[in-house]
Amino acid sequence: GSVDDLTVVIQKGSGRSVEIVDAATEAVATCSSLTYQSEIDRIELRGDETEQLMVDSPDFRLRGNAFWLLREQGVGGLDGPGTMAFNGSRDDSTPVDLSWRQGVNLEFEPESETLRRAVFDSNVLVKSTDFKMRSERLDVRLGGGEDGAPPRLERILAFGDDSLPVRAERLNQPGLLMAGALDLVLRLDASGDPHPEHLVASGGVQASDRQQTIWSEYLDVRFDKGRSDELVIGRLVASGDVELMLENGARAWGETLTGNGVRRQVEISSSEADVVLLRGNVIADALREIRFDDVDKVAGSKGPGRFRFFSEPLMITDKGRASPPDLEGMPPSLEATWARSMRFKDTENDGASALELEGDVIVRNRPDAFEENDLDADFLRLDFSRRASMPVVDSEGVPLDENARAAFSNSRDLVALLARDGARLESRSWKDVAHAGDPDLFRVEGEDIRYDATTGEAVVKGKGSLLMNRVPASESSDDSAEVERTALSFGSDGTTRFSWTQGMSMTRTVADRYVISMAGDVEVLHAGIQNDDTLTLSSARLSVLIDRPLESDVDSNVASDVGLDLGGQAEILRLTSSGQVYARTSEHDVQCERFEYDVSNGIAELEAPKGGMVTVVSLGSPNPVRANSMRWDMRTGRIQISGARGGLGR
Repeated sequence: GSVDDLTVVIQKGSGRSVEIVDAATEAVATCSSLTYQSEIDRIELRGDETEQLMVDSPDFRLRGNAFWLLREQGVGGLDGPGTMAFNGSRDDSTPVDLSWRQGVNLEFEPESETLRRAVFDSNVLVKSTDFKMRSERLDVRLGGGEDGAPPRLERILAFGDDSLPVRAERLNQPGLLMAGALDLVLRLDASGDPHPEHLVASGGVQASDRQQTIWSEYLDVRFDKGRSDELVIGRLVASGDVELMLENGARAWGETLTGNGVRRQVEISSSEADVVLLRGNVIADALREIRFDDVDKVAGSKGPGRFRFFSEPLMITDKGRASPPDLEGMPPSLEATWARSMRFKDTENDGASALELEGDVIVRNRPDAFEENDLDADFLRLDFSRRASMPVVDSEGVPLDENARAAFSNSRDLVALLARDGARLESRSWKDVAHAGDPDLFRVEGEDIRYDATTGEAVVKGKGSLLMNRVPASESSDDSAEVERTALSFGSDGTTRFSWTQGMSMTRTVADRYVISMAGDVEVLHAGIQNDDTLTLSSARLSVLIDRPLESDVDSNVASDVGLDLGGQAEILRLTSSGQVYARTSEHDVQCERFEYDVSNGIAELEAPKGGMVTVVSLGSPNPVRANSMRWDMRTGRIQISGARGGLGR
């Protein structure tokens, strides 16, 4: 045949392999056979059962079964399983190691024979300085190689399938990425080692590190250097059915996620205002965006939203992906909406967290069919505690598994609240589920209200008011009822309003007994069932002993988890007023220094100031009566005096 159609075959000899040295590239190949076809300029190197094909060069190291190269076309390949290591651009560079199961397609520059592309097939494994990665197929792109310089890794494209998605793990710290496809752009450091610079993942993406796990359909990551020159995530964008799970167990869902690894911040947003945040037994939704700050351990949201508090964990699941819980038909223990902002502070209350809401805050609580609790304010803070106890078995007596125990341990109890700026706390209770007639009412208003949800104690800073309404148990109008009706119903049926300017505190003494202390221009207005059943009282200070069960009479027969009970059925037992006291009923005007009223017997004890007198002006009597002290039977209207001067009618 023609000289141009020459085939050369070299086989290894006894105890000696075939060795090829390329002086231009300094590559050395060792194999069992070499075949060269001059017509197509094709070279093929093969190993055998006893000896692998080995290629060593300054650029890479290769181990496999067979290698072929069409030099003129600049294409080649490796058949069967094998390994390859890209050496990097310097002697002290750390190699990038690859292995595969089926084969590799290679592309070279025809003139310089510089490797530009390698496509690895089937169960490909990559290991570098920062990461390791496994995929079904891998496409490696190389650059450089000009003027004798070695080629450098510039880009890695990895592809998975349904059974084997791309899986990349960081080596120097926790970090995992799984996706259907991955596109990674690399940069070389001063040592010539390649490091991730830009990553794009798509299709069933899962990305996790020490602080969080992200699920999405698309992920775009820009890498940066940290303070210690370590690799960190600079900017991150995820989209398409985004879910975020934090280290503390909280989860969030939205449309788009943006993050900054240097600032350690993540934000989830949605143009449809359907961002959801869930942790244990609390959930916030109807949000446009929520930002997580890992440094301050705060989750914040601008704009309106809704918060709900439940008695039990809302989701029991493993660490895998999940959807927001379906809460249809599950009434919350407490529900709140706001207009301006939300802040969830994870480290407050020894890690039990606190929630702050701003802007037209409205809280609604329906513990059962008989009671309603409302709270309105421009600012509200809810303080939580960890669950005091956790069940060990479920409703069927089966021991709780690890996921259920984690869900319960991540749940919270509401222990206190702070309401500011036009705050109103109101509780209403009815005798029947139809809510017929007026309810028993307990309402506190002020600019700064602090309420203990476990004890029912409260503090109001500055001015405020308290309104109590008790509805008669029976509306009977027979003659006996009229005869027994007292002259003044203060402390029983009717409406009583207290107001003050300096402050109020409500302290639990024992059982359901509370002492309410008020100071600063205190005023009491009472209106009973009858038109003439009225009392007006003013003083510098006032103390009221009340009976206020946090569980109403009807509640005791109804299973409920109130979450927030403001106590709707309050009964006044004793009232003590001091400091320039002025009291007026439909029949008497009284001035004294101390006014103490016992509701059980209807007796008020009046005491004069030091060096002064108690003064009483009665309807129909032109002359006031003055005395050192008086006893006023407010049921009959009779007054007994000690050391009197003047005249007194009735």
